[in-house]
Amino acid sequence: YCWGQDVNGRLGDGMGSGRRLTPSSVLGEHIWSTMSAAQYHTCGATGSSALYCWGKNEWGGLGDGTTSDRTTPTQIGTDQSWANVNAGIDHTCAVTTSGVGYCWGDNTNGKLGTDDPASVDRLSPTTVSGSYSWKSISAGESFSCGVTTSVALLYEGYCWGQNFGGQLGIGARFERDVVTAVPTLVIGSHSWKMISTGTTHACGVTISGEAYCWGWNTLGSVGDGTTAHRPSPTLVSGGHTWQSLSAGREHTCGVTDSGDAYCWGSGGHSRLGTGGPSFSGHPTPNLVSGSHSWSMISAGWRNTCGLTTSAEAYCWGDNTQGQIGNGTTIESHEPPLATPTKVNRPWS
Repeated sequence: YCWGQDVNGRLGDGMGSGRRLTPSSVLGEHIWSTMSAAQYHTCGATGSSALYCWGKNEWGGLGDGTTSDRTTPTQIGTDQSWANVNAGIDHTCAVTTSGVGYCWGDNTNGKLGTDDPASVDRLSPTTVSGSYSWKSISAGESFSCGVTTSVALLYEGYCWGQNFGGQLGIGARFERDVVTAVPTLVIGSHSWKMISTGTTHACGVTISGEAYCWGWNTLGSVGDGTTAHRPSPTLVSGGHTWQSLSAGREHTCGVTDSGDAYCWGSGGHSRLGTGGPSFSGHPTPNLVSGSHSWSMISAGWRNTCGLTTSAEAYCWGDNTQGQIGNGTTIESHEPPLATPTKVNRPWS
């Protein structure tokens, strides 16, 4: 199911226009194992390891070899068995069940990791450079990051693309026109469970449950109590043991091992879910309102959604296009959408 604005067919229900204020069923009789919604397009992998994308395709982010928009799920990479996928703003990255990493779409700043100095767009899945075995890859706005795996169970982090905010985590910031077009090791000798990329910052959780963020930090999205830019992984404040993190446009959210949810960074549109109409930045983790036990959380452009351990979906933040999914377009800074609001559930 998808909901919100349907420009370019990003909801996958075959309409291609308007907006859905409550969840609308994605067409096709697929059984989905994972799904990733970006600003302009959506992708998902099925239980049978098939990969589908739909929505805007101007830069080839759907990976079907064309630049035509798709209003329904379109299968790509039919000769591969896919484990997971992550959609960025105008590019997509995915990993096969055998650990091969692919990216496709807009290649500005070398964010596809194909070692292409000309930044040529790719309309179909293209192998990420290097002989790495990938666990996952996350597609940000102008960069990408991934976690590798090895026989020795070393889960290293690599990033590539633009680095003006320090979002590659390699210990230095570059000028805007200087990019890294191949996977480059994130410094710090951490063993990563996962890494999530936002617009100009990234965050990761280590195998031991520590949370680190790095990159552009004007609004506190790194979560270390400052607004100083961080070109290397910086420990998130609070001393929590984390299960997962999600880096959004200008904010970050995460779930701890105890099932609590925290958000930090920009408070615009009440995307932090702390219960107030705050538009200022919060540079340390703030507890999301409500007595929910969370299993996962996803930080988006100007809103956030999460799933509880009782399988209820909640969203909060910007709702101008119905992206909260409760049948209204009430602005997020008005109660009750400054706190988690239950998504209207059409399924049983």
